[in-house]
This record gives sequence, structure tokens and C-alpha cells, in this order.
Amino acid sequence: SLTPRPSNDKINGATIDVRLGNSFRVFREHSAPFIDLSGPKEEVSAQLESVMSDEIIVPEGEAFFLHPGTLALATTLESVKLPANIIGWLDGRSSLA
Repeated sequence: SLTPRPSNDKINGATIDVRLGNSFRVFREHSAPFIDLSGPKEEVSAQLESVMSDEIIVPEGEAFFLHPGTLALATTLESVKLPANIIGWLDGRSSLA
């Protein structure tokens, strides 16, 4: 399910355009070769906290600047829920790229 449901012009075959939210977390420089997401929730949270910034909330109408070589995670304005037997793929897109 997708909440709120996008307008029909955002749905094209098997793809749906979702909108970028205003909440971001930026990865700090680190030397961890990977983050194991299969462990206990507390361990995963501790690993993520060690490599990511605090949450950054961008006020409406303001810009978030992502500098070259920097990785960030962001929310979408839509909430996406898929059944356990279906996989989804989120692909970034930029009007400036």
C-alpha cells in the first residue's frame, strides 16, 4: 500500500514516483566495511548511530544541500508497505543531475 496515494500521473506501469520528505540523516566518515542489519535491534541501532548524523529536519521551502561524495538517507512523503513476498526498489532521481 502507498499512503497517501499519488495522483495517476505519478504512476506508470510498474513504477511510482514518490516525493522526497524533509527528514535526512547523513553518513559520517567511517571505516566500517559494512553494517549488519540482521542482528538484534539494539546492536543495529548502535552501529547506525556510530556512522550517521542526528536527524536533520529541513523547514518547508528551504533546501538540503548534499555535497559531492556524501551519502544521506531521507524519508519520503509517502509511506510504502509491501507484502513479505514482494521486493521494492527505490531509485534516486535529481532534476539537477
